[in-house]
Amino acid sequence: MAPPDTNLEKQKRRHKFPLVVMGVVVLLVGVMMLYWLAGLFNPEDEAGSEEGSAPIELPDAGQRQHALRQLVGLEHHINLQIEGYPAVTAIADEDLPRTTADKTSAVHFLRFEFTAEMVAAARSGASWTLSSQHPAYACQVAPLPTQLVDALCCDFVSGGNR
Repeated sequence: MAPPDTNLEKQKRRHKFPLVVMGVVVLLVGVMMLYWLAGLFNPEDEAGSEEGSAPIELPDAGQRQHALRQLVGLEHHINLQIEGYPAVTAIADEDLPRTTADKTSAVHFLRFEFTAEMVAAARSGASWTLSSQHPAYACQVAPLPTQLVDALCCDFVSGGNR
């Protein structure tokens, strides 16, 4: 039995377009994965939004459990203020609740929404203040260290998305 007569040039022409399309799709998916892995593709992020985690770190487990019972609701009392503007209260744990009636979580995810004017002031060198008004943990850090402010300002990008 003899193999069929194959016209390789005809086969190359027939399959060229589908192979190019598949290559483009693979390339596009690869680029999207790189953006996703780098944390750069977040369509819900806004130009005036800062996000971060707030861990409560105490090395002794007994002290930590005691502190977590005392700090119920702490995540709703954290504020960031850019000089010349009112303080912005954190929006906490949007993905799922982390506090129960008798204790708070050791880690909270916080987001702050700033106006365009606040972002402009921050970029222009205004000082920042971080504070807590929780009854069991009232404190203030003013001004925040320059390196930290510079890193936070890098998160503010023109056009809305990182």
